[in-house]
Amino acid sequence: MEANNKIQIKKRISRLSFPVLLKDDYSGSGPIGKIKQHLEGRNETPIVNPSQYYVYLNLPIGEYTALTDSEYYFLNSTQIHLHSIPLNIPVPVTLIPIPSYPFPERETLVRGFLRDSSMNPVANAILSYNTFSRKFQTFTTEKGEFVLYFGVLKAEDRKADSTIAPDKITYFVRGAGDSEVLSIHIEVNGLARDLTIPPIETCKTNYINIIL
Repeated sequence: MEANNKIQIKKRISRLSFPVLLKDDYSGSGPIGKIKQHLEGRNETPIVNPSQYYVYLNLPIGEYTALTDSEYYFLNSTQIHLHSIPLNIPVPVTLIPIPSYPFPERETLVRGFLRDSSMNPVANAILSYNTFSRKFQTFTTEKGEFVLYFGVLKAEDRKADSTIAPDKITYFVRGAGDSEVLSIHIEVNGLARDLTIPPIETCKTNYINIIL
C-alpha cells in the first residue's frame, strides 16, 4: 500500500503598519553609524528595506512611540498614531547630530558649552538658530556641550567682509536679519532666552561659551 504524505503549509500574510524614514539633519541624507530603531515597550523588530525604510508589520491599531538610538545623534522619540488603515506615507524622523559627530574638515561649526551663573553645565537645553535661508535646532549634552552646524551653505547664507583684511575677503554666516550676527533662542526648564553670538567665520570651527 502506497502512503500518501500530506504537507500542510500555513501561510501568513504580513500587513504593513507603517514605515519610518530616518534623515540626518546635517547632511539631509540617510544617517551614519550604528542605528537602532524600535518601539517603546514592544518587541517588534522592523524590517529594513533597500531604500532604508524601517518597516513595521502586523501591529494592532493604537499609538506608538518610535525610539531611535544611534551612535552619532541625540536620542529621538516620535509619536505615531496608527488608525484603522496603515500609514502608507513614511513617518519622517530627523536625527540631530551630537558634538562627537564626524563632521568633515573645513566645515562651518560653532562649538561650546552652556553653563549657569555658578558655572555648572546646563544639560538638555534646546538651542534654535537661523541662517538667512534655513532654521536649525540642536541640544546640549549632559556636560552642557553643544555644536551648531550649518551644512552646505548656500550663496545667500554667506556674507562677505573685506574690512578684516583688505587684501582678501572673509566670509561669515549670514543671519536671518541679513547681518553677520546670529541669534540663538535657548529653552531650558521652562525658561527661554534670546542672545546674539559673535560673527561665525565659514569653513572653520568657531568657539564660544555661553553663561545664562
